[in-house]
Amino acid sequence: MYRQQFIRKFSPCFKLRALLATLFLILATTFGGCNQNPTRTAPHTALNTACKRIVSLSPSVTEVLYALNLGVQVAGVTRYCKYPKAARAKPQVGGYVDPDTEALLRLKPDLVILRGEQIQLSHQLTALGFLVLPVDHQTVPGILTSIDVVGKTCHREAQARELHQQLQQEIDSIAATLKQASSRPKVLVVLDRNVQSEKLKWAFVAGEDGFYNQLVKMAGGRNVLPSNKKGFLQISAEGILRLNPDVIIETTESLGPAGVSLSQAQQNAMAEAQWRSLSQVAAVKHHRVYHFGQDYMVIPGPRFPRILRQFAEAIHPELHWKHE
Repeated sequence: MYRQQFIRKFSPCFKLRALLATLFLILATTFGGCNQNPTRTAPHTALNTACKRIVSLSPSVTEVLYALNLGVQVAGVTRYCKYPKAARAKPQVGGYVDPDTEALLRLKPDLVILRGEQIQLSHQLTALGFLVLPVDHQTVPGILTSIDVVGKTCHREAQARELHQQLQQEIDSIAATLKQASSRPKVLVVLDRNVQSEKLKWAFVAGEDGFYNQLVKMAGGRNVLPSNKKGFLQISAEGILRLNPDVIIETTESLGPAGVSLSQAQQNAMAEAQWRSLSQVAAVKHHRVYHFGQDYMVIPGPRFPRILRQFAEAIHPELHWKHE
């Protein structure tokens, strides 16, 4: 059991560089305070709208809309909506937590789709007369349900069924391979880190809840953090040493070049002097540190099976993974 001074709760007041601040705001389970509980419930009934002019207030929502062939109907997106490329040409309405209401009014959307944790924003937009649809993208079942709900709301039921089935088949395929696993390694998911004099000082990591934690479990591992550590946390190098994870996975694009293959991801991470400075940690000692920096790694949307597969291959490289 590690001491409290080695790990502390992430605070929204802590100053991160702009990109990571955005990342944590997009993925964090709380907004405006660390002790608030998010709204996780996705609606199960369709709204009465033609979906001719849709505004998306989240990158993951934008990806769902395009995956359902609703790109033409997308009237506006946030400045963080970069995928697919066509989304970059859409009018922007600000950020994830600071949308420009005047820009929204000018676009005259008949539907605004946002994440369930944006509950306060949802109330504000509803009060302004916007029709708002919140969806749950904090869990894999939530993402799948959101596809069904958006498909029903926007008259894309057939496309939604097809996409849902495709994603489920990818999950099932990974799960089938993982049945051969004989262990559940301890995994630490790192979203950012601070290095001084080529030595790791601290890292921001995913706690024992949320999207990354669920993916770790689905990928045949277990979060090295105890169950009482939730959300995103800052942990020191000494804390990592005490936790002694079997596998370390880095998921942030800003940390360096992306690892396209498992071996490249391993080479990218192990080339970093800061990890070599923790040579006593099992993951470092056995070269089980991986850096995946693709953009989808920080977007809990319909590309999540790619994240799941990369997690599974990193956690269980001993299994026979088929590559198409």
